[in-house]
Amino acid sequence: MHMVHAVLNGWTVYRDSLVAFRGLFPTLGDAVTLRWHTLLVDEPPAVRSAFAPGTPEGLPLVTIELTGESVENRAMSNRLGTTSTPQHELGFGVRQTTEVTIMSKRDETLRALAVIVRAVLLRAVPSFQRSDYEDLRYEGMGELSLDEMLVAEELGVSVIRLRYSAQSSVVVLDPPTGALTSKPWFVQLDDVVEAPGDPAPATGAGTPGGVTPDND
Repeated sequence: MHMVHAVLNGWTVYRDSLVAFRGLFPTLGDAVTLRWHTLLVDEPPAVRSAFAPGTPEGLPLVTIELTGESVENRAMSNRLGTTSTPQHELGFGVRQTTEVTIMSKRDETLRALAVIVRAVLLRAVPSFQRSDYEDLRYEGMGELSLDEMLVAEELGVSVIRLRYSAQSSVVVLDPPTGALTSKPWFVQLDDVVEAPGDPAPATGAGTPGGVTPDND
């Protein structure tokens, strides 16, 4: 969601300013740069999350998909703190990966959008950090599968896929003092068939390795 909003709002800077747009393509001549910019103004891209419901948009199209998440720090008892909530917290770090897929029937528009997306997300790093992401990384360009390449060729569509990752923390605030209290419990041993001396054993009592709350 953060990347969708960043691209959706950020690309308009280059749409509305030919000077800013030209700054992204210093090796192109003015005539070529003006043509590319005109193409994007006349046929602006739709920007949305992948597989969003609704009527499919035309091309060009930029979709952003969360493709996975890995744990960066597996210790569940880490004490963490963020810029917005400096008090003690319990949690762990995760790294989320996303793919930005750009589709267009024009090679010029495809290349221009790829450069714009990279520029927008690079400039959006401070915004991500203010949202408690610890970093935002460009991981390079991903490859299309054979089936995807065949479909794109059949439809006359050019496709580029950019990969990104960002690290953040999953945190839970410490509960107020006294909000959580410990309960007596014990683990059933292999040779214990029931809780001795308990006239009404709890459900699961006597199950080897099971955990039984103390009813006393």
